[in-house]
Amino acid sequence: MTAPFSHPEPHPGGAVRTDMWVVVAEFTGAGTPNPFVVADLETLIAELAFWRPSGLWSDDRYAVQLQIAAPSHYQALQAALACHRQALRVVGFAPSILHRVEVFKAEELERDWAVVEQPENDVGSGVHCPPVYLATRALLAAVTSADVARAVDDFVVAIGARVELGPSRHLDGTTDVDLVGDGGALRHASAEAFSVSGLLLEQALPNLVVDARRALSRVRIKQSPATPDGSPVGDRR
Repeated sequence: MTAPFSHPEPHPGGAVRTDMWVVVAEFTGAGTPNPFVVADLETLIAELAFWRPSGLWSDDRYAVQLQIAAPSHYQALQAALACHRQALRVVGFAPSILHRVEVFKAEELERDWAVVEQPENDVGSGVHCPPVYLATRALLAAVTSADVARAVDDFVVAIGARVELGPSRHLDGTTDVDLVGDGGALRHASAEAFSVSGLLLEQALPNLVVDARRALSRVRIKQSPATPDGSPVGDRR
């Protein structure tokens, strides 16, 4: 693994303040058609593991996201690009050209992801929301097990992934996540590895599945026949 760079030394009289930055850099091929394969990006991401990386891939370009502790956005950018160059030399990746780069404060990026835009005086209609928020609302409103499964399936489709029968196969080049079920056939969500859909599956779906299992338990309790004292059957001690 590529060795981490050391942090700046404290100035006399006080320590240098560092913030956590997220650097997203996109690279294109250096004149060669379709120069990148997904296995190369997997190797590069593994080499950059110290900086909690994620990646996106297509035949003619790729992007990496790194988390860097640095005093300023400029120093975070310089450190991220230096780490990327060093990792390229180690893994022997195809030559690439920096196409686009963005730098964000990690806390601001997390806050932006958490914001849901909603028009004034228009609660519940015309709302522009991320798919995971819509799925969470659907789980809260679910009254049957079919409602729970549909909420998760709708999220998978909304982010461009696929719902497939059977357990996760974890094939090369794919990202798979098992889905919640209700005693029926096993199902899983699948997307191309290092695609936007695959990244969203990895980041959001596992937590959504946990919420779906809780919703499913709630639905089952409500649907269970009650005993004379009002508690669901099988819930007495």
